[in-house]
Amino acid sequence: MIGASKSYALAMTERSPSPPTPSSPRRRKPKKKRQEPEHPQQGELEEVLARLGEIGRKVFLSKPHARDVVRSLPELDLSLPIDFSGHNKSIKARAKTALSSLDQHLDDAILAHAAFRPGAVYSFFEDRADTEACRPHGPREIFCGYSETGIPQWQPLLAWALDQGRPEFEILSSERPRSVILAVDREDLVSNRMPIFAKRDRVYDIRGQILIGYFRQNGADNEGKFAVTIQIIRSSTRSKVVRLGLNTIGILPDGRGAETLLGSDEPYGFIELLRRADWSLAAINQELKRLDPGLRLKAAAEAATQLLADMASGLKRHDRREQWRTDHARGRAEQQDRPTGMAQADLVSVRFDRLYEDLKEKTWIVLGAKGRTHVFSPEDGRHITSLQVGKKGLETRKVRGRWKALDKPAATAALESIRAAYAAASATSSAAVEPTPSSSPVSMPMPDAASPVSPVSPAGEKPAEPSEESP
Repeated sequence: MIGASKSYALAMTERSPSPPTPSSPRRRKPKKKRQEPEHPQQGELEEVLARLGEIGRKVFLSKPHARDVVRSLPELDLSLPIDFSGHNKSIKARAKTALSSLDQHLDDAILAHAAFRPGAVYSFFEDRADTEACRPHGPREIFCGYSETGIPQWQPLLAWALDQGRPEFEILSSERPRSVILAVDREDLVSNRMPIFAKRDRVYDIRGQILIGYFRQNGADNEGKFAVTIQIIRSSTRSKVVRLGLNTIGILPDGRGAETLLGSDEPYGFIELLRRADWSLAAINQELKRLDPGLRLKAAAEAATQLLADMASGLKRHDRREQWRTDHARGRAEQQDRPTGMAQADLVSVRFDRLYEDLKEKTWIVLGAKGRTHVFSPEDGRHITSLQVGKKGLETRKVRGRWKALDKPAATAALESIRAAYAAASATSSAAVEPTPSSSPVSMPMPDAASPVSPVSPAGEKPAEPSEESP
């Protein structure tokens, strides 16, 4: 009986249901959204729109300063008429119209969004370079740095020199003012900004600048004076593309921007130096592309510092020659058939028996090599002009008694006066330049551009063919 009871109890236990266990609620499968049937030509149209986008990017990248754009460009709503006839007779005209609209859109966008625009300074307050604050307001104004909020500041060169306590103030304010050359360090231009307005330094990083002025346009009076700001800008992208650019800033008395001088043939000596500096920067940018991305920023900064020093030195030498020459000599120097630039070199090796006095014109004559003849003023020793005089012309002047050879004491006194005039011009010019300090040599192969940046030495000029022109 006992065994039967155990069997019965076991059977009942197996039959009794187990206590219910909590179970998670069933998840309902999401209903499939009803998809509209795809149009048979939708894929083709998507390909056309993608192709239009590629064409737009190509046109954009072909634009000058396209890579200096800070923000993404706004989208373009392009109106494209569709010809249902299938003949496509006017497709060429419509493509031309569409490209014109694209060009206009890109030009306007670049104008508003590019950080580097020739003739303008980037405003960190407005994040653009096309506002009134980004350009000088008058011909005599130069860029003197940023405000605390990153707004460009402008001031007349004379007033700035006075505020900074620069000795060149006396030269600029004298009765007969002449141009000066002033180098300004980067920190003096950007250190005043608050940190929040320095975040976009990568798009417009001023590495230093040179101020030159005043110049007179077309021989105008004081109302026609103008000054020029020359900057070297380093810009970089998030993809570590680093470039250097030359920015020439100023307003001419006739209303044009100073950057237009680079494409002109106006008689300002600094124009050719700026052209050569621009060529040098193009070569440097090519070298930057070949460097490891991690080295580009430092290499670009060093190259900019060196180039600024070369430019200041070249401008100084040009200014020294201009101060040594009279107005007549400056005009003659612009003529390619005149050996005016060889005057200094010929003075170095001239012998006493090669010095004469022109009794008619009351001037000193210095004979150089290959018929080169240089004329100087006995009053102050300044260079008046240069010309080519052959052996026959020289003998004719001596026989007629127009040129009289100076004896040794007179020749010595003449040379001392001429060299003193040149030394005085050199000292004055050197005082007007404060070179930007160079941190270290450029750590990349520099192009043969330090030579283009600096003026050609007198000994390097090709002498003109002899002629029989009289002074």
